[in-house]
Amino acid sequence: MHSASFLHGLFNGQRATAVTLTLYLILLAACSGDDGGQPPTAFPATPSPTSPAEHISTGAKPWGVALDPGRAFAYTANEGENTVSFLDLKAGVAVQTLPAGDGPSSIAINTQTRLIYVTNFVAATVSVIDATDGGTVATVPVGERPWASVVDEVRNRIYIANAGGNSISVIEGGDNATVDTFSGIGEPWGLELSPDGGRLYVSSVAESAVFVVDALSGEVEDTISVGQRPRGLALDADSGMLYTVNVEDSTVSVIDLDAGEVVDTIDVERAPYAIALDTEGRRGYVANSFSASVSVIDLQANEVIATLPTAANPWDVATAGGALYVACSGSSQLLVFSAELLAGLPQAASDNVESQ
Repeated sequence: MHSASFLHGLFNGQRATAVTLTLYLILLAACSGDDGGQPPTAFPATPSPTSPAEHISTGAKPWGVALDPGRAFAYTANEGENTVSFLDLKAGVAVQTLPAGDGPSSIAINTQTRLIYVTNFVAATVSVIDATDGGTVATVPVGERPWASVVDEVRNRIYIANAGGNSISVIEGGDNATVDTFSGIGEPWGLELSPDGGRLYVSSVAESAVFVVDALSGEVEDTISVGQRPRGLALDADSGMLYTVNVEDSTVSVIDLDAGEVVDTIDVERAPYAIALDTEGRRGYVANSFSASVSVIDLQANEVIATLPTAANPWDVATAGGALYVACSGSSQLLVFSAELLAGLPQAASDNVESQ
């Protein structure tokens, strides 16, 4: 049965019930990936034959994924073997595996310069890799335990969240050197940037808050309390809403940036690590690492409309062109949920009422 038809038959155009979604998860999930709070170990790639997603093998334990839609390539930071995988999305295969530093934890790309930035959690460095030929351009020292990264393509600046250093390193992309360090944010684990590059949003695990920071001066403009142990962030610039996943609460906080406060809280599954938004499709996708699933959120209604099963330990997510890409650390795979498949998911109940 084709995956899109499978979804249509499962949901039958209506909002799925908790029982239906649970059965769906049992039927399709590769494994639960519960690791007691410790970093997951890599397992052999054993996708379910009935899974609706396509699977691309990566290096061991991919912790981060970045997309270059213009080239139809994805890149994963593979913590289990200290490498970066170059994945040809059209062919559905890894075409290169290149060395990174010790403990690659996140990955970002400047699609203008075609340079990739890989944070190395153990080495406290950032590897700069040329996406066109795979050559290592530079290795940049940063703060302790660098985790998240975000690129300002206009100014050619790269921001690095140093979870162990309680700081943000600012790298100048022209000469690949650290030009500034913003201090005073306890255990920063997530980063997001405003479209104009003027504001940086930082999730602080130590303070269970999101900091709004002037991206040029490093001055903290606001501090917004959220759930426990916030991690990944995603910005909907059109609505002015910022979404942060809270690992300990298994929730998503919805922040109205104009009001400077949380206006909604969405329950998801266990240990949400990352979130990505498809603002055109008005969907949010949350990687629930300990539940081996992705929660699909209707951004208009701020409610979960479906739960997609994944392989073990979905660690990071990205979206482009209506498709969803999920880096699964426990199975060493990148899952690809097609735009056609995702279009077959149900709408929120409130959306159905408005459309009638």
